[in-house]
Amino acid sequence: MIRDRTLRFSWVSFSSRSPALGPRVLIDYDANPPHKRNHVRLVELRRHPDWPRLRAFFDEGFTIAIQDRIPDFETFQRRIVGLDQSFADAEMAEELQRLNLLASDPDIANHHEVQGRVSKLSERFLTRVRDILHGANVELDVEERISPSGRDASLTINVHLPNVEWPHSHVQHTISFRDSTWLGEFTPEVGQPIGYLKAPAETSKDEIDRCIGDSAQRVAKNLVRHLNYQLHRAPELRKNRNRPSTPLSDLAEQYPVGIEVIAERKHEGRHRLHLRFQNNSGIVQPATNLLVLVPIPLNAEIAGDRGEIQEEKYNRFVIDYPDLNLPDRGIAEGPTIELTVPPAMPGDTHLFFRIVAGDSQVTKSPKLTDVVSQD
Repeated sequence: MIRDRTLRFSWVSFSSRSPALGPRVLIDYDANPPHKRNHVRLVELRRHPDWPRLRAFFDEGFTIAIQDRIPDFETFQRRIVGLDQSFADAEMAEELQRLNLLASDPDIANHHEVQGRVSKLSERFLTRVRDILHGANVELDVEERISPSGRDASLTINVHLPNVEWPHSHVQHTISFRDSTWLGEFTPEVGQPIGYLKAPAETSKDEIDRCIGDSAQRVAKNLVRHLNYQLHRAPELRKNRNRPSTPLSDLAEQYPVGIEVIAERKHEGRHRLHLRFQNNSGIVQPATNLLVLVPIPLNAEIAGDRGEIQEEKYNRFVIDYPDLNLPDRGIAEGPTIELTVPPAMPGDTHLFFRIVAGDSQVTKSPKLTDVVSQD
């Protein structure tokens, strides 16, 4: 096709050394050679995948500098034939053939469709966050990334006050398609990753959009809350007592669930540790599971129960709260742990608390000396 169309141009137009004819300079009033004009047939030809090779051929043939044109008819013929021939060697030709087979595989089209949808869902999440924060006195810096496989789209959203570097708050969001399943997850600046979406491939677009919208609400709320917590800590703001502020506590500063340990000294080396929790996840948490690990030498008890032995090192307690229904920013009282601190107990001994509330999880491992005073 290309060779047939090319031969319609006269060789004389390309020649620079014909003894009978002088060289032709075929440019129009806009100084365009024939192949660069806006003719309807040329517009169609430019859509052909081999147009770049053909354009280079015309560039040389129609150049104004005589010495740079195609020198003779034999060279002209070789160049015409070469337009339809590949200059690849045998090994390269084999690779090209393999590439053509892969490119025609129907799964490639499916992969491209999935990649496009992953990217659109990620953009939808970001748009939703921007809509929620519209009109707020904050600026958003966004870094976007698509994985090489095209199955993961991630965003890092950083929120800060205008024209200042502090305070700032960030969150990372990822939407993926793996094993025929849609997956959505966000990781706040403080706290564990939270998976909010796990749906089969046939899940409706409306249902996935609903999950993304709900998650965007939680992310935006977390970003703004974390900014407020940092601002309230600033000494300059605390000096102004007339300024409205949110009371701070260890519970309020932890995301998604705050854990507070209150120590009470009893007698004869016994201590009581009262636990309580605050839901900071942005949604109601219907149920909670608490895991407590206390080193065996501390002789820990919860309501007279010594728990189970784990790894011959810890007393292990697992407590479920199946009907908690703790609202956002709500506080719930946890168990009371009774323990004894031996005089020779190392000061760097750690306690371990983990609370799982719905899709949110947080762990805390304080030193014993940060919780109780040793005898």
